[in-house]
Amino acid sequence: MMPRMSPKTAVRQWRAHLETDIDRMRGFPKLRRQFHEACGYMLNLEDPKTFSEKLQWRKVYDRNPLFPVLLDKVRMPEWARSVLPASDHRYLPEFLQIADDASQIDFAALPADLALKCNHASGWNIFLRDGEAFDEDQVRRHLNRWLARKYGKTSKLHETGYLGIPPRIGVQQLLLDRDGSIADDVRFHVFGDQFAFGHIASIDRAFGRRVTYFDADFQTLPVKSDRPVHESPKAKPIGFEEMLRIACSLGRHLDYVRVDFLSAEDRFFLNEMTLYHTSGLSPLIPRTFEYHLGDMWQLPQRGPRSWSGTRRL
Repeated sequence: MMPRMSPKTAVRQWRAHLETDIDRMRGFPKLRRQFHEACGYMLNLEDPKTFSEKLQWRKVYDRNPLFPVLLDKVRMPEWARSVLPASDHRYLPEFLQIADDASQIDFAALPADLALKCNHASGWNIFLRDGEAFDEDQVRRHLNRWLARKYGKTSKLHETGYLGIPPRIGVQQLLLDRDGSIADDVRFHVFGDQFAFGHIASIDRAFGRRVTYFDADFQTLPVKSDRPVHESPKAKPIGFEEMLRIACSLGRHLDYVRVDFLSAEDRFFLNEMTLYHTSGLSPLIPRTFEYHLGDMWQLPQRGPRSWSGTRRL
């Protein structure tokens, strides 16, 4: 049985969904206003040119049936296993437990340093560190509140690809560096099988996430966003070329995808596949780079799908 949300939360979600449907029927005025506030120019959904505009187009028009599979943190590795050669399967994420309800999680059977991830959302995760006390009941309640909710259907996000995901919890071992810090996120943006750029994100206790953008040789690009950059250059991750190759291999099935890896010391594994990078509301600077990426992205035709979910090659 799926966890049930409180009446107050149910009303709040119903209202958010209604506002989202009204925004769509009215031509997305709220989304357009939020885009203008975030990006500094008017959104053109009819003829999008920039990377951020095309992300909005995908959000509101693209109903690729593969999207809920790729966004699902539990099902995505199964799909990747079906399209990658067996030699690459060692780089796929593994789950210690998968639960339909937080009450099913057996903490006594789990090691220390855990990531508990709701598979049907972005950012609905709990990290449990060795030596840090936690209340099991409180963690279960928090996870079940997330499981009972739908993600992505708001007038800001419009990320409908998440709506078809059966909610579950995936439990994974945290990937850590030798000093105990959480692994870096190494992310590759690809259009089809064509690598465009990447960024590496690290957690900084003082500033949150720091981000540096890189090219295919891991050379720093003169690109910024609303995140602070690293204070000193990051070392090229071990296995960088393998990550790049796998990202391009997975990317060939889509017109655009961000392929995310976790990397620590000499280890890495595929973490997620992201279809709505920052929901298209954190523009890249300079804007000429946004236009360059927009030129690389060939959007599909609007209308009924004539394909099963993967990109025709």
